[in-house]
Amino acid sequence: MRKLIAVICMLPGFICAQDYTIFGQNSPNEDIDEAEHRMIVIPFHGHNFISEVDRMLTPVGMDPRQMREKIRRKCTMETTKALDDSLDVLDVSIASSGSDIDLIDYLYNAIDYGYTALPESYDSKKKLDFKFPKKKNDKALGAYSRTQNGQIDRVEINHDRYMTATFGNPGAVDFLQDIHAFEYILSITQLEIRRNLQELTEGSYLIAMHFELLDSSGEPLFGGKEIISLEDDELQYSVMVSRVLPELARNISIDILTNLTSTSTISQDFSDY
Repeated sequence: MRKLIAVICMLPGFICAQDYTIFGQNSPNEDIDEAEHRMIVIPFHGHNFISEVDRMLTPVGMDPRQMREKIRRKCTMETTKALDDSLDVLDVSIASSGSDIDLIDYLYNAIDYGYTALPESYDSKKKLDFKFPKKKNDKALGAYSRTQNGQIDRVEINHDRYMTATFGNPGAVDFLQDIHAFEYILSITQLEIRRNLQELTEGSYLIAMHFELLDSSGEPLFGGKEIISLEDDELQYSVMVSRVLPELARNISIDILTNLTSTSTISQDFSDY
């Protein structure tokens, strides 16, 4: 009888724990334990591309806006690839037969258009008309997190260093399914190109990629920037996407690995960056 009472008392805790299980969708054959430790990469927004040499970087036939967007996408791919090589990072797109969706676009659309918490009268069940792949051979990359009532939580990231957004747009939020299901959130906050005023550093220009690593709740763990010096003849779009961005991404992945394996990571003063 005592054993029965003990089992009954433990049931609520067991049920609650099950409600918070994170389900990874990285692979049809991947079990839950392997899917829990993941990172999603959020690239810098095109507006956060700071450069004194935009015209020099923009190829013939491409305006600055197009150049920024192409570099942003390239930065996303290279950063994700470099981190994927070292941290087994989850990709940031959902692809199925006939569809190729960039989740990051939905995230930034939500920021750009200033979506805030929806009024109570709004139908919160409304979602974009996109069905996730059901076949095993279809590629589905994303993550789900169940709450106590069995519903998917919405995403909230409040980080004043580069953005403050409470996402209430069902299309932007539900499509992410949902960002706090990832253990880490790597945000590439800025890509910066400046004239080199540091006499001891070689190169006429400096390019810096700023990054911040957040935990699953959106709280910052640490941040920093990687800097590479460039000569005048390296300020070309082709050089940027073929050599510079991959090198910056690899350096950031090394920084992250070093910090995550350090016992002083969490206590690091984030205000230094």
